[in-house]
Amino acid sequence: MLKEQLIMVETTVASEPVARRIASVLVDKKLAACVHINAVESHYKWKNTIKMDKEFCVRATTTQARVVDCINEVRKEHPYELPAIIVLPIVGSNKPYADWVAEYVKQ
Repeated sequence: MLKEQLIMVETTVASEPVARRIASVLVDKKLAACVHINAVESHYKWKNTIKMDKEFCVRATTTQARVVDCINEVRKEHPYELPAIIVLPIVGSNKPYADWVAEYVKQ
């Protein structure tokens, strides 16, 4: 079991520059220790229209203690009218990595 609960905060955005901006802000403000960006294809219904778009998934690793601040910053930086901001617990990790994340984002 991890000493500090690690959390993954995930969202999608329409462009790589926006994804990189969100990643930079989260790391610079020590709200996430690392952020991964991947190109994805999203399928969803929005305003009575089925959509299929290329997006960029932004996955930030943080701790339970910083998750609310991380979510609030993602919301502040996000350009979508209704961003999907998903929070997932990380149920396991190697201890040195978990300790590094916890130390980096510690207030």
